[in-house]
Formats: sequence, structure tokens, C-alpha cells
Amino acid sequence: MTALLHTQIQTLRKYQAWRTGEDERTMDEAGIVPREITAALNAVIEVAEHHLRDATKKESQT
Repeated sequence: MTALLHTQIQTLRKYQAWRTGEDERTMDEAGIVPREITAALNAVIEVAEHHLRDATKKESQT
């Protein structure tokens, strides 16, 4: 896992904690920036799609 992807996952974990009420601070207080959430979601989706394509490719080769 790259350092950037790790950071993006941490961003999503922080957002999830805030969203579910585990972290009761405001978004600003928690350091949650909407554009960072968007970037993190896009990156994680891209990684998941890449893994899905690889798995599908491997299945079709067998």
C-alpha cells in the first residue's frame, strides 16, 4: 500500500468516525475536509475496481 493510499484510508476512517457519531466534534474541529473525502473515495474506488478487474481477468484465464 502506498503512503498516499494509506493517508486516504485514514481520511475515510476519520470521516466515518465523525459520520457515525463516534467523533462528536464538528467537521472543522475533526479536521475533515470535504474535498479530501472526495479524493479519498475516488482513490479507494479506483483501487477496488483495479482489483476486481484483475480478479475477473484471472478467472477468465482458468
